[in-house]
Amino acid sequence: MYKQLVKSGGLIHFKTDNTGLYEYTDLVLSERPDCQIHYNTADFYESELHDAHHGIKTRYEKIFSDKGEKIKYIQFSFTE
Repeated sequence: MYKQLVKSGGLIHFKTDNTGLYEYTDLVLSERPDCQIHYNTADFYESELHDAHHGIKTRYEKIFSDKGEKIKYIQFSFTE
């Protein structure tokens, strides 16, 4: 579905608090020859990309972060 929404080479920023969804997405993307993963972290707010996000947290990120859940992040794109 992401490939249909974004033009070739466009970056997709996938961020989630759900560990199962993160692991599944990482696995699926890793197996696709038309996908390039640019950055992948299981702890977004302890990564070097944290500052690039300007400290903005969604309401749900705050709820789950406050409960101790790490926010996961994958930046990827598709090729032709």
